[in-house]
Amino acid sequence: YQWGAKVAFTNNSENTTLSLQMVTSPYGARPFASGLFAYSAQWRGEYGWFSNIWSISALEKSRGTFDPLICLGQMVTFGDFSFVLDYSNCPGYYEDAQGDDFNLTSGHNVMVSANYAFSDKLYTSLKASYAYSSLLDINSMTNIGAMLDYYPLNDSDALRVTATAGYCPLCQEAFLSIGARYNFTIKLW
Repeated sequence: YQWGAKVAFTNNSENTTLSLQMVTSPYGARPFASGLFAYSAQWRGEYGWFSNIWSISALEKSRGTFDPLICLGQMVTFGDFSFVLDYSNCPGYYEDAQGDDFNLTSGHNVMVSANYAFSDKLYTSLKASYAYSSLLDINSMTNIGAMLDYYPLNDSDALRVTATAGYCPLCQEAFLSIGARYNFTIKLW
């Protein structure tokens, strides 16, 4: 878990939110004892058919040394269809010579998805991602898959049943997953 604080500003029309955040760094073995922090700025916008979530972060790896992380997500919506393009300058993590398994690797990761809402109860998505990293020796499509979400309860989205299927060309593995999630709401007042 990351511990920290966040401040945000939302404009009067509530379509733009700018935020700044400071949290304990994921590189710190013990959150506050390590004295390592991560800093990020985010722009979240909803402008009719176009919306975005863009962020830039600096993750402190050791005192005064930072790993940059850039994430640019955008979505265009046309009726019941939406298309998403996500970019990140980090295609993965690697284990260093000291055995530390959380190290950002430089490179690029792009994910695209096409989504369709058949109704308020049924939603589907097709996704694919591509990664490049000379350190990890990756220059290929990393995942391709499909997802189906179904909300079976009338007048409620508390229960979601999800099925996903996909293929990872990099690992040469296929997967199928079926699951359910239920949100419990506790009203205190």
